[in-house]
Amino acid sequence: MVIIMIIDKVIRKQIAITLKQIQKYMKDITDKEIKLTLRDLDDIGKLVIERHNNSKKKINQYMKSEISLSFLGIVCIAHFSLAINQKEDSSRPLPSSWIKSEQQPDPNYIISNLLVHVTNHSLAILKLVCNGLDPSARVLLRVLNELSWLTIILSADRDKIVLYHKAFQDGEEENVWYKHFRLKNLNKNLSDIEKKLGLDVDQELLKILKENREKAYKFYSKYLHNCYSNIMIQSYAQSFENEEHLDFALFGKETVWSLDTLNNLNWILFYLIGILIPLFKTMHNFIPPVDNELWRYTVYLRHLFTEIYLYVIQLHERNGLFLDQVSVHSSKKS
Repeated sequence: MVIIMIIDKVIRKQIAITLKQIQKYMKDITDKEIKLTLRDLDDIGKLVIERHNNSKKKINQYMKSEISLSFLGIVCIAHFSLAINQKEDSSRPLPSSWIKSEQQPDPNYIISNLLVHVTNHSLAILKLVCNGLDPSARVLLRVLNELSWLTIILSADRDKIVLYHKAFQDGEEENVWYKHFRLKNLNKNLSDIEKKLGLDVDQELLKILKENREKAYKFYSKYLHNCYSNIMIQSYAQSFENEEHLDFALFGKETVWSLDTLNNLNWILFYLIGILIPLFKTMHNFIPPVDNELWRYTVYLRHLFTEIYLYVIQLHERNGLFLDQVSVHSSKKS
């Protein structure tokens, strides 16, 4: 458990000295004492830990299936990251010669590192939700959405991954991002990839996927850009037991709104995990080698996560709990 307190002995000593100086100064100018001690600060640290522990208990009580599914997806993505960047050429899905430059980075190395960040961001979102810090999790969810789309596009498009790498070399990352990796570009690229993978047999599905990406991007951008409605609403947390009750969320507080957050996290993982192997096969004629242990585990985990994801959705639908991939709870509150 992370200790959220002032634990450095040197800092504690300096705080004690400074507190005495401040107290003497305030007494001289106001004739009133300020009774703030190190123990008071320690008590605040204990309060933070207590709130987080209480949040974990509630989240684990009410969102067991979502948390379990998220963790399974995170483990699967982590295995993809490891499997893609193995030493043997037969285990690498992307052509090593895709990027030609003086440094010649292997594109598999780039994709593997992108998936490291997908894994870690997903884990951070899960931990933030469990600690009652849902608005912070949603800020990161916006980043994760974009990162997962970027991973898919760079895995499929040589020109895009060359641009992505070259921008770093030329110090043009911001300009290249603005020209090639904004929502409009990402959405078009993803739709093109989905068509190449045969999803255009269902035009309605393609339309829904595109619209959902736009909705998710815009909805979670409000958290990233600190929109007024989110600042006002998300300073509170809706209770699990009473829909009409809002708790003050200072230092974190569990909330029923986290169900939307975890559902969206699991959708991101489901979409990315589901699309990578078909993409490797269609775009690069790569099929995970059955004699490679790491790829075997990755394929098994992919199948396991997909099956459990669909099972959880069925459970939610049966219990009337399943929420749309982009659920705007604030429409009720704002």
